[in-house]
Amino acid sequence: MYPLQAYSAELTAELAAKGLFWPGPPDDRSLGNAWLGRPGIDLETWIEQSDRFTRFFGDSLIAVAQRPAWDLLLGYIPTIDEVGHELQLSDPRQPGFTSERREAFEAARRRVWQSADRELARLLGALDLRTTVVALVSDHGMAPVHTLLEANVLLRDQGLLATDPQGKILA
Repeated sequence: MYPLQAYSAELTAELAAKGLFWPGPPDDRSLGNAWLGRPGIDLETWIEQSDRFTRFFGDSLIAVAQRPAWDLLLGYIPTIDEVGHELQLSDPRQPGFTSERREAFEAARRRVWQSADRELARLLGALDLRTTVVALVSDHGMAPVHTLLEANVLLRDQGLLATDPQGKILA
């Protein structure tokens, strides 16, 4: 169970009165455990958790947009970012890569994007677009990660960084 913490306490109470409670994000750790053969959750369960999280944000944004006194409303649906971080598997050099997993992750990412699209459509349907400006932005893009680069090791090996025998950087 996660606490619902909105600003202000009045808004928190309003959201709770509408039955909106923080469902928590998808369980990345349990999904990762399952990929490693340990007890965890499958991809379908993770997507269900993501859908529930997305719906919470959609419901909350609509609830706030229906309040009478606002001039600027900023909202965020984090599942687009989360699915990119968790399920961006497209390069054979990435750990755990298989063609089958890449295809499954691509389909899962599409489903999460569609879920966010549905919530945005619901929000747009709840707004008066004759008097409301809506701007959609992204916080960053995504690229597969397959190599760890330790800048301090490279600098040390090139003689550009001094360290003691334990590897602590010297001034």
